[in-house]
Amino acid sequence: MTATEPNTKSPFPVIDFDGWLSSSSTATSRSKCAADLVRGCHESGFVYIINHGIPDNLLKEVFELSKNLFDLSHEEKMLAPHPPDPPWHRGYSSVGLEKVSSTLKEYKESYEVGSEHNLDAPPIWLPEAVLPGFRTFSTSFYWTMNAFSQQVLGVLAMGLGLSQQQTDEWKKAHTGNNNQLRLLHYPPLAAWEMEGGEMTRMPAHTDFGSFTLLLQDDCGGLQAEERASGTLEERRLSRQYIDVKPMDGAIVMNVGSLLTRWSNEYLEAPRHRVTLPPLSDRYEGEQRMTRERYSIPYFVSPDLDTMVETFPSCLEGENAQPKFEKIRWRDYMRMRAQGSY
Repeated sequence: MTATEPNTKSPFPVIDFDGWLSSSSTATSRSKCAADLVRGCHESGFVYIINHGIPDNLLKEVFELSKNLFDLSHEEKMLAPHPPDPPWHRGYSSVGLEKVSSTLKEYKESYEVGSEHNLDAPPIWLPEAVLPGFRTFSTSFYWTMNAFSQQVLGVLAMGLGLSQQQTDEWKKAHTGNNNQLRLLHYPPLAAWEMEGGEMTRMPAHTDFGSFTLLLQDDCGGLQAEERASGTLEERRLSRQYIDVKPMDGAIVMNVGSLLTRWSNEYLEAPRHRVTLPPLSDRYEGEQRMTRERYSIPYFVSPDLDTMVETFPSCLEGENAQPKFEKIRWRDYMRMRAQGSY
């Protein structure tokens, strides 16, 4: 693995995993990587991860596959339709089907891939003849991302002060069978439709799993809420969003709501959204049609019957008492997913 340097300045921390993954890593370099990741997640909820070990050509290939998928006709994509009810996300969702917000129309389409071992929600596949190789590649990439998520869990565990036994149990609860690979496409849209406040690409929300690993193209538009001091109500009134700019070769990671619970709110799930691209060359014509955008989030979650309760190492000082009651992931997921479709 060849170490790389980030080429984009950002207000969000850049975490170098070379100190964790490299064959020449040491106890000191691994400890530093763990401390950097937890501090970055605590300060902003979003971080960039570089030197993650996933080859650039594989990342390029998954974006090419995503484009080929969404270039299919509507009728072809609807051969793998999303099921009508939450909480499971599988198969193809057409523009406007998902409702993160109850007031805004969301101008995006997606295809959800899950584990073939999840009998509660097996994958929904297109016929092989419609997009040859799609199933094989998507399944392989799903497990590649899961392998990396296991590394992230190990880094977080060290940074949060978990014992080796606790780390092993936490990683064991994340078998990968309840993760979700989402291929997302934001078609071109006239800027005025979003500026008028009736349409959005993705409204502000928090992710409700453990954490999310995100790949994004260079279009731009992803924003995260700026961290501010004060009470929750004061922060809500002064909400400001910062661009999470594309960074070549980096994986974006953000904290999910389960990690907020496990860490007793030390790692807070950030609100984020997808809005108009910030750069002027991302628009065309008098209508200011936005360029299409592709992104690929990988949502990491534990197995369904995992009990989520605060880690003892996160109960200290002013936060000596747990802020959340323990809850089964199955129940929390169903509660959060209601109304999404």
